[in-house]
Amino acid sequence: SAGKILRDKYGFNVQVLEDASDDAMLAALNDLNKILKENDNVLIYYAGHGSRQKTPGVDLGYWLPVNAEPPPSLRFWVGNDQITSYLGIFRAKRVLVVADSCYAGLLSSDPGLLVFGTHTQAAVDYLKYKLPKRARLLLASGGDNPVLDVGGNGNSVFARAFLDVLEGNSELLSTPALFAQLQERVRSRAAQNNFQQSPELKSIKSAGHEVGDFFF
Repeated sequence: SAGKILRDKYGFNVQVLEDASDDAMLAALNDLNKILKENDNVLIYYAGHGSRQKTPGVDLGYWLPVNAEPPPSLRFWVGNDQITSYLGIFRAKRVLVVADSCYAGLLSSDPGLLVFGTHTQAAVDYLKYKLPKRARLLLASGGDNPVLDVGGNGNSVFARAFLDVLEGNSELLSTPALFAQLQERVRSRAAQNNFQQSPELKSIKSAGHEVGDFFF
């Protein structure tokens, strides 16, 4: 699982919420905010259902907790604005949200970041430039579209690609390098299931992103 790899290989402290309600999701973010320090790294991995509501001005994205009611009731839906408000007040320097759900890309209205190459090792000059800067990044499984929740040998195609890249990595891995590697894996596996899916990497400027990066 992602939690096991992140804990055992990369040294993360891991908290897992299974079938969480909206209260449990937001309480976990609130509790996390109480203990974070300036140089901490935070990874939030959401695997679940997502939805969107079109308004005259904008598409609104939501994470759907276990107690979510079907539309038109939005009573227990967790809106992207709630998530980004926490990302904005976190003291941690580097925050990465990995969202494997339909319409995950709606968490950020920023354009996708352009990534070239699949090299894994982060250069010293790159690290010196990036490490002091705040990072608020979104790695979304499929932009503002539906995504496959199967096709990855017991996982979604995105989760399988994410796990495979992290398992196979032996260098300091930047998020753009991670994205470049998993993007092609996801596209290929989705195509094998007669489905088009392309992950997105975005900054979340509304949560205070500067030009930082998140490293594994």
